Amino acid sequence: MYCYKPIVSCVVFILSLFFSIDLTAQNTSNAAILDLRNTEGDEPVNLDGDWEFYWGQLLYEEDLSKKELQRQLVAIPSPWNGLTDHHQKPLPSFGVATYHLNVLLPADRREQLALKLRTAGTAYRFYVNGDEVASNGRVSKNAEEAVPEYRAQTVTFPVTSDTLSLLVHVSNYHHRKGGLWQTIQLGTEAAIQRERELATWRDIFLLGSIFIVGLYHLILFYYRRKVLANLVFSITAFALCVRVLTIGEYLLPSFISGLPWDWLLKLQYLAFEVPLITVPLFIRVLYKEFTWKYFQVGVNVVVGGLIVFTLFASTYAVSHVMMGITFLLPIICAYCIGTLLYAALNRQKAALVFLLGALTLVVTSVNDLLLNENLIQSVNLFSVGFFIFIFSQAFVLARNFSIAFIQNEELNNELDEINQNLEKTVMERTVSLQEAVEELNSQNVRIADQNEELIQQGEQLKKVNDEMTSSIHYAKQIQKALLPSQQLLKKHFGEEGFFVFYQPRNIVSGDFYFVEEVDDKLIIVASDCTGHGVPGAFMSFIGIQSLTEIILKDNITSPELILEELHEHVYNSLRQSTSGNQDGMEIAIVCIDYKKRELQYAGAKNPIFLLREGQAELIKGDKTPIGGDIYKKRVAYTLHTIPLGDEQITFYLYTDGYPDQFGGKNNKKFMAKNFRRFLTLMHKDTMKEQKRILGDNLKSWMSHGNEKQTDDILVIGFKL
Repeated sequence: MYCYKPIVSCVVFILSLFFSIDLTAQNTSNAAILDLRNTEGDEPVNLDGDWEFYWGQLLYEEDLSKKELQRQLVAIPSPWNGLTDHHQKPLPSFGVATYHLNVLLPADRREQLALKLRTAGTAYRFYVNGDEVASNGRVSKNAEEAVPEYRAQTVTFPVTSDTLSLLVHVSNYHHRKGGLWQTIQLGTEAAIQRERELATWRDIFLLGSIFIVGLYHLILFYYRRKVLANLVFSITAFALCVRVLTIGEYLLPSFISGLPWDWLLKLQYLAFEVPLITVPLFIRVLYKEFTWKYFQVGVNVVVGGLIVFTLFASTYAVSHVMMGITFLLPIICAYCIGTLLYAALNRQKAALVFLLGALTLVVTSVNDLLLNENLIQSVNLFSVGFFIFIFSQAFVLARNFSIAFIQNEELNNELDEINQNLEKTVMERTVSLQEAVEELNSQNVRIADQNEELIQQGEQLKKVNDEMTSSIHYAKQIQKALLPSQQLLKKHFGEEGFFVFYQPRNIVSGDFYFVEEVDDKLIIVASDCTGHGVPGAFMSFIGIQSLTEIILKDNITSPELILEELHEHVYNSLRQSTSGNQDGMEIAIVCIDYKKRELQYAGAKNPIFLLREGQAELIKGDKTPIGGDIYKKRVAYTLHTIPLGDEQITFYLYTDGYPDQFGGKNNKKFMAKNFRRFLTLMHKDTMKEQKRILGDNLKSWMSHGNEKQTDDILVIGFKL
């Protein structure tokens, strides 16, 4: 079982540490006066509280004493959105304002003081006792002249009196919120510098930690592409790196001088939006059976839309995106926590550790969201939460590596034991082999005598083989003589109207074709007999002889009746009812009736393929082959009739030799579907060209797979 107490303790400790950062004691001003005369120590003081606020005016120190000024007190830090002017009208997002605060210092404090300034919405000038000490962007009453900027900075100034007059000019024409929306800190130069360095190093630590973890997971994904969780996790980590750079101490503008403000704002929002997709996706990859697919799809669509909007919309429009995230974040967080809780209850591996890390991530995400909406006073903690989430992930990885290491040690111990037993076994086998060698030597003598005898037998076998080969070649001549002359095909289709691609696997073939003319009809047969070589050739002789008798003697021309008679001939010729012989043939028969202008087809397993005006049609034969004792003596076959009109139709009859040929890069069958697609692609070529293409393609297909021909091949094509 997992030991979770260290994880929980680390989470509590780290959260306590980071939540304590920047939350120093605050002094609240009263009537725009902050009294620090009784403050002890040199810790920075947050200048939070009531400030004097002058809307629509850029005032200077000498203007503040005028009685006609419209003055009101506002709480800082907060935007001016939601405030009202002296006519009780809500203030707009765009405009200018002056903030003022008097700070009372101890009488004996004359050392150099400093201010830590973050950002304001969206440009400011800061004055101390009438002297400008800092600025961000360009403040102007004219929207065209105003320039926004986000840049954290510290400034020092001498103390010449017991009272500090702090005056700030703020303008905003680019964001939905304006005003002093972040805490300003006052302290000694050393204290402020220490505070800035601590915050900067904290951001650098987070940036480096998250970046290294993200890079580590990206490298893992590079070497193990199947583990998608590593890629998703690395994307999330890099998005969080961008967020660390664009909030807090705003390190990115320090690294990239002159970075446009609108780019910085969009990067800040994108870095918050991307994890809204990747975090639930990461959980889905790990615990797919406990997640809901359509929720992830919905999140991808909605947040993806926000990302596109952020990339291409104006900065003012983009600044409203956080309102949509405010609605989405609780839903996504609840879904993630619910999924991890469900997985943990089902005792899924490491689910409880992920749940603890995810809870921290949710709390810090909500903190950042509320902080961005100025609903709470805190600091950005989303990066911290993700760091803790990474810590939980690292704990699981360390545990997995530890288990793998222990298993490796156990395997090594088992391997050592096996090696020891293997040495003993090798010695025993060596003795046995020596005895076997002696036995082999004695056998070699006998084998030498036998070899001489085998040589003599080999010469006799060669003589017999030559005689058999000669006989088979003679059988080839007989089979060739039995095959029909192509003159009859030329008579009906012309020189260019047909082709016969006939390629036996051996000297003689089990495939044969048959052509006969009866009155106004032309009968064409393409047949594949059982086996190939000599057995197939014998079956082809039976087939040709039977077809000749059925068509010419019995005067049967209807294809389905020819098949029925042929089945009975084969069944009786091979005495399959008593001999147990199962040989037969797969055959396709067409009868072209020129008087009726139609083509009749029937098939025993072999199909007919035709193309009419570019449209392909496959007519399959019946599943019952010719011959075989498993079928009844009398079998019925189906007749198909194809009308012949004015349009040209290309017909193909073929056996299974071409589709079943092995080859290609993967050394697989060509396949019937690919063969028909191949015929479709070339059917507009001349028949002579089609025959050449079939031969070239077959050679290429076999050469890629280094294969020999596996079966007899027969393809007949003709056009009507």
